[in-house]
Amino acid sequence: MPPFSPLMKNQRLSPLPPRGRSGRRPAAAFILASIARDIVADRKSAGPTQQELAKRAGIRQETLSRIESGKHPPTLKKIDRALGKDSRAD
Repeated sequence: MPPFSPLMKNQRLSPLPPRGRSGRRPAAAFILASIARDIVADRKSAGPTQQELAKRAGIRQETLSRIESGKHPPTLKKIDRALGKDSRAD
């Protein structure tokens, strides 16, 4: 999902990293923020709360919160399986 889609307009999203002097964003931080935004959008469209998705994925709600905010590397296989999706990690 593109980072500026209308679906995500009113949601609290992980901020994209600031651009450096070259005008580019750091790749690793950008990837984490992009994945976090996708996870939030997928969870919102599927309907579960963070607590419900975390329980289905076998992770703590606090961990899912950090993943969705881009502060923690995602556990994509567990989250995708809990959302009934093909894994992004393959």
